[in-house]
Amino acid sequence: MKSPILAVFVALIPLPAFAHATGQGFVALLPTGPYMAFGVLIVALSMILLWLLPQRPLSRMLPGVDLGAIAAPPWLRRTTSLISFIVLLWMLYQGFHGPSDPVENALVMGFWVVFWMAAVMVQGLVFDLWGWVSPWHWLDAPARSGAGRKGGRFKPLFHLPTVFGVWPAVLLLVGFAGFTLADPAPDDAARLARAGLIYLVITLVGCGVFGPRAWLRQVEVFSVLMRLITRLAPVARRGRRLRLGWHGHQLHQGAGCYRGTAVLILVLLAVGSFDGLNETFFWLDHIGVNPLDHPGRTELVIPVLTGLG
Repeated sequence: MKSPILAVFVALIPLPAFAHATGQGFVALLPTGPYMAFGVLIVALSMILLWLLPQRPLSRMLPGVDLGAIAAPPWLRRTTSLISFIVLLWMLYQGFHGPSDPVENALVMGFWVVFWMAAVMVQGLVFDLWGWVSPWHWLDAPARSGAGRKGGRFKPLFHLPTVFGVWPAVLLLVGFAGFTLADPAPDDAARLARAGLIYLVITLVGCGVFGPRAWLRQVEVFSVLMRLITRLAPVARRGRRLRLGWHGHQLHQGAGCYRGTAVLILVLLAVGSFDGLNETFFWLDHIGVNPLDHPGRTELVIPVLTGLG
């Protein structure tokens, strides 16, 4: 009896762990051709099913449960949004003046890991996190309460036509993809801070000129993407009521979409596919690069942008 107990006790003693981490890509042993073909086939079949299935059978396949009326006060969302905006400003400052090591810089880790990886996963797998942590929501709330009334606190200088749809967001998504995939150092803190500051100024000016509500729904690419991704989440809000269902149960409810939404989704899928393709031997051979004598990202800017286009 003493030996198993002693073994468990020894196993629970904390000791140093030796491991080796590498930044190199993992080369899959599966044949590239069938892997790509089945991936494209699965995506195509999924889109065809969503397009052809009537709403009533789809709603029965993806039922939801009413969780009751659970509503947070509007000021709470505005407060968390304003806090996120302040954190964003601090992160940009860290990008310019913080550590140059990407692993130690708050902007690099905060954007690429906390936001672009963790927050997006929570948005699609759990609930609408962006509605709480968006750094722009605090701009929309006072404008929404004052616009359209005489003496309102905010009136946009120009009207953003709804006929434009989300095509401006599509262009911004392509630009973001180009920065992510083709830039020689997208994880460089100062470079990322400059790009973030430019985007911050564009967003604030756009919200001031066209109004936060229209700009965030049609132009601001991350808000547009998060609004689409949250429709995959199991927790959904309908007015003051919450519903819980299978992943994707919100897709059949027919929420209004702007023009260009389908193109935005296709561009997002294409960018995600190319993000994996551009590091394969197939792509390197296609652009004439020897993987054993890689010239570096700087020499591949034009080929990557061409392939992305």
